[in-house]
Amino acid sequence: MTYSGKLVGVLIGLCCATALSAESLDFDLRGFGGSIGSMTVTTGAVNAVDAVTDGMPLDAFNGTFKAERRGDAYVADRISAKGDRRLIEIGFAGQSVADVSVDPAEDRTEFSVPAAVDEPVVSPMEVLAAAMSAQICGKTLTFYDGRRIVDLEMQGATRVGDEGFVCSGRYHIRRGPGHGSILNIRNLPMTLHFPSATAPVSSIETRLMGFGLFAERK
Repeated sequence: MTYSGKLVGVLIGLCCATALSAESLDFDLRGFGGSIGSMTVTTGAVNAVDAVTDGMPLDAFNGTFKAERRGDAYVADRISAKGDRRLIEIGFAGQSVADVSVDPAEDRTEFSVPAAVDEPVVSPMEVLAAAMSAQICGKTLTFYDGRRIVDLEMQGATRVGDEGFVCSGRYHIRRGPGHGSILNIRNLPMTLHFPSATAPVSSIETRLMGFGLFAERK
């Protein structure tokens, strides 16, 4: 299940929020008392993520995840630590889904057809790119990953002394299956930390099965 983006804030739309342009941000992924991987998020004309998780206590969460939104096309490629691969390709027409492909076929859900997505959505990469900027605070962004529809609901920013700003919210699967098969993870709390109102995110925090998971800027 290694959508590292899921784990940190799979982590994870938005025509109304503006991401930082042409910039790559590197993160250490931490949890369970140590390093669990790394992630690079690129924003700009192409929004992309390249993540590796190799320190999770369950191998089901370890592997690689690469995704990008280029023009109207979104592609996500996940390879688990066991070598299982899932490739998802989505064609967008504005905020509508024009076509979708999920391989292998057994990973498809009832929402893996365009007709099932009957509301405005964007790709997970617009949401993750938006989360790099404090402009995401106070917004609800709805995205589609080829298998489910998810809301990222963020509250307004709060100043924390001299440490900058924090905004909290949640990742909520509203339609479609939860993550992690039998774990059926449908809600993850999210906290974003910003050194200033104009600086990129310094850390992203969530909790999985009672444990804190962190994406910390290098």
